[in-house]
Amino acid sequence: HAPMPLIPLAALFLCFAASGQDVLVVVADDLGAEHVGAYNTGVTYTPNIDAIAARGMRFDAVWSCPNCSPSRAQLMTGQHPSRTRVGTHLTGAPSGTPLPYGARMLPELVRGTHATGWFGKWHLHQPTEPAAPNQCGWSHFAGHIEGAVPSYYSWPYNLNGSVTSVTQYATNREARDVMAWTA
Repeated sequence: HAPMPLIPLAALFLCFAASGQDVLVVVADDLGAEHVGAYNTGVTYTPNIDAIAARGMRFDAVWSCPNCSPSRAQLMTGQHPSRTRVGTHLTGAPSGTPLPYGARMLPELVRGTHATGWFGKWHLHQPTEPAAPNQCGWSHFAGHIEGAVPSYYSWPYNLNGSVTSVTQYATNREARDVMAWTA
């Protein structure tokens, strides 16, 4: 059965699945609520994020580990990083522990009712595991496995485990992939 922390998230996903609605989760590394206008900070101007927040669901009392790999592991499993053993960002062996393949993850919640896609930075396994997102239940993956691309203009592009080198600006390519997949 699902670990306790995943149950509220599972309920949310199952409600959307039952209604036929799609779910879009955006992970923005190193972006705190204090940097987003929708949270009434009065400090920054973020019109696109604010528009998404106005039309969607906004979480006001959510905390995660302020580090990329542990935050992703927490989102994927609903468990604290100490339970997933992903307690620091992955920097290559022997530093960092990848997310265990046997962990129960988000795609399981909507399997059979929705296609699942992950786009952009994965950073939950080592670059030597290009099929990791698909093996973790995502029906479609387009992006990169590593934490940071070596260059935004020349980087290893991973499409469902097949890695090629691309020379398109990474952020634009990943945004176009999302738009094409959701069209």
